[in-house]
Amino acid sequence: DSAEVARLIRATHFPHSHPADDLEAIIQDADLLQGIEPDGDRFRDGLTRETGVPALVDFPHIDMLNTQHARDRHGRRFRRE
Repeated sequence: DSAEVARLIRATHFPHSHPADDLEAIIQDADLLQGIEPDGDRFRDGLTRETGVPALVDFPHIDMLNTQHARDRHGRRFRRE
């Protein structure tokens, strides 16, 4: 329903809060994984506009991911904090 969708969208607001459930954990990971795509600079620019704080070039860090699946599948593409 629309309340659930709105809740999940709010979960992507950065800085991320601790996820309340598995769905929030997954949506936050998906949000962060945009930063390691080939056009990740576009994501970081948007994040800078959202927060008013410049995103670091090596953002995000693997330690920011919530789920083991995301860490296992994409971990090799990250630098450690």
